[in-house]
Amino acid sequence: MKFVDDKADLFTGALYNNYQAPSGFCFDILCADQPIIDGKHSPDNNVKERIDSFFEFVTKMAKGYRTPNLLITMGEDFHYQNADMWYKNLDKLIKYANERQANGSNINLLYSTPSCYLKSLHDAGISWPTKSDDFFPYASDPHSYWTGYFTSRPTLKRFERDGNHFLQTCKQLSALAPKRSAEFDPHLNFMRETMGIMQHHDAVTGTEKQKVALDYAKRMSVALRACSTNIRSVLNQLSISSDKVSPQPTKFEFKTCTLLNISSCATSELNNRFALTLYNPLAQSTNEYNIKLTFDTNGFLAYATADGMTRTISQEFLYYIAATGNNAEFLNRSSGAYIFRPDKNQIRLATDKVSIEVYKGPLVQEVHQQFNSWISQVVRVYKQSNHAEFEWLVGPIPIEDNIGKEVISRFTSDIKSDGIFYTDSNGREMLKRRRNHRETWNVKIHESVAGNYYPVTTKIALEDDIARMAILTDRAQGGSSLEDGVLELMVHRRLLHDDAFGVGEALNETEYGEGLVARGKHHLFVGKSLQRPEVSLKAIERLVQLETLLPSWKFFSNVSYSSDQWLTSFTNTYSGISAALPKYVHLLSLEPWHEKELLVRFEHILEKKDGTRYSQYVQFNIKDVLGSLNIENIRETTLDGNAWLDEHRRMEFVPDPEDEAYNNYGTFRKSSKAVHLLSAAKPMLEARYSKETLEAGQLGAESNRIKRSANSQHFTMHRKRPQVSGSDNLNKSMPSSERDKYLIELSPMEIRTFIVYLQK
Repeated sequence: MKFVDDKADLFTGALYNNYQAPSGFCFDILCADQPIIDGKHSPDNNVKERIDSFFEFVTKMAKGYRTPNLLITMGEDFHYQNADMWYKNLDKLIKYANERQANGSNINLLYSTPSCYLKSLHDAGISWPTKSDDFFPYASDPHSYWTGYFTSRPTLKRFERDGNHFLQTCKQLSALAPKRSAEFDPHLNFMRETMGIMQHHDAVTGTEKQKVALDYAKRMSVALRACSTNIRSVLNQLSISSDKVSPQPTKFEFKTCTLLNISSCATSELNNRFALTLYNPLAQSTNEYNIKLTFDTNGFLAYATADGMTRTISQEFLYYIAATGNNAEFLNRSSGAYIFRPDKNQIRLATDKVSIEVYKGPLVQEVHQQFNSWISQVVRVYKQSNHAEFEWLVGPIPIEDNIGKEVISRFTSDIKSDGIFYTDSNGREMLKRRRNHRETWNVKIHESVAGNYYPVTTKIALEDDIARMAILTDRAQGGSSLEDGVLELMVHRRLLHDDAFGVGEALNETEYGEGLVARGKHHLFVGKSLQRPEVSLKAIERLVQLETLLPSWKFFSNVSYSSDQWLTSFTNTYSGISAALPKYVHLLSLEPWHEKELLVRFEHILEKKDGTRYSQYVQFNIKDVLGSLNIENIRETTLDGNAWLDEHRRMEFVPDPEDEAYNNYGTFRKSSKAVHLLSAAKPMLEARYSKETLEAGQLGAESNRIKRSANSQHFTMHRKRPQVSGSDNLNKSMPSSERDKYLIELSPMEIRTFIVYLQK
């Protein structure tokens, strides 16, 4: 809303804000189609009432904004089922609200977009506060921390991770194809779209109904089969060269065995001879030194030796007792698909003694642990490996006692972490967490376990001045450090009650008539926290993170050839990379774009603080790396590939002055003497406030944001990079040096995107 002169612009768009419209505001906003009788509106005409209510709402809302431009968002999770109704009512709202300008109103409504709204803020010409921390863990009331969905539906979360792995493989092989048939693009696009659907906030999160989760899995399965046809075609082209085979070459199957996690593969089981083809989607290979584990007489991990030191490290499985209630009030909130809420923070050991079997071989050593009838684990240490692998198997979680359970794997060390631990942000930067603490407000936690849980996409870690412990995950999970030196990750949940946030059913996954079994891996790192003589432990973790997220994909083919025939008649080795990328540069994307065009992304995987040796600015030549592709030209785009970087003019917002005390993310409001909280029952479905008032400070109800002084590290401006391509001609010549024009430069954590033009 823009209070300039005598008018204001009020935008409607698609961004969330901290304000909620009154109950019933979103449906049938205006009923203005009734006739006017004797100069008066008929009883069914509610225009004045609705416009008055709307103006009252936005006037209050404006007090929390720095500019006179307001963004009013449309709908929420359970709306948008009737677009005609929405736009009909919005048209009425805009019409009748703007008509009041004739009577002195300074409010002007218009349709807008997030981009237009952002531009209005930029054009306001004022300074802005900055925010560097995040909003996790989020709670909608003092006993409803939305930290359960970090783990909900662990098998679907893993399937999504596998889907991304296969998508990258399919993209790369489709880009490397000598010849591409007409169905390549539809198959690849279907896989892309399916992975896009899987990113929905009720998909990978596990907050959908069971039948919807099954539909997501079905869609993923179909997409995998579709992209498999691309891969099969490309691998056959690369394997069968015309000078080595007869005029009618045999087409190999190159099948994916999707049930390898239960050691099932029809090709290998039903055929006497088969070929295994491995495809590595990474642009380099790595090898590092070994780790040593010691187990006690009860079968539990006891010590870990690495970097020339031995540290006390134990690992065990426990489960929280899930809270149950009718959700009618905050204290009766159930643990559910969204909410993690242990009953009085009760936690129990899975067992106090573990049966173990030890297997030793030249390449790998394994300890098989059986904790109870529904929890087992295989701990592996590979020769030349730099970490230990914990492959856990959990389920069916028993519910005969009518108690929901939330299972964790807990690692305990003697590291003095002083309440501090770290979790990753979307697999990239590590964020510092402090137990029972928030960076920008004084927190009052009424759920001491759930209120300290954070999303772990790929890694959680803690350290002191001597030692460091980190755990990599194979899917998104919830995790925390509830005691110094301790890390825990939730691996599985089975609950018997809904939490009333919209799913409408308990998170009780079953398969074949029994509770769902989940299987996964944790990778444990232990070593020196400070500078090591070779490579920092943090840098090694980054490499292994890539290797575990994008390992070699396995393809199986039934063959009737002998080993000699296979080696002499077919191409057995192929590389789309002519020269390996620098050690800590990742080929993030390689995929078909348009005809004779590829989209390529490069990512520097280290942060500046990940070590002095490799956390540095790097250079490489894209023509050296992708030399087999006959590159004719390149042009850089924005990160998402939607605009040319040399034509893109990024808005620059001025931060608040350094010597000015400011709030990181909002405007201060005076302390309230009393507050009304949202109703506990079905808060996502409607905005109803409890009639009861609470004194400020009760149940964490008081608004108590921290005001702090700024410092220069918050205000790092966007670094502009000189462009090497003209904006008016895609094939415009670049700088004179033929080699320099293909030189790529990356700083730590930087990602750059390019369109690569191939010779026609």
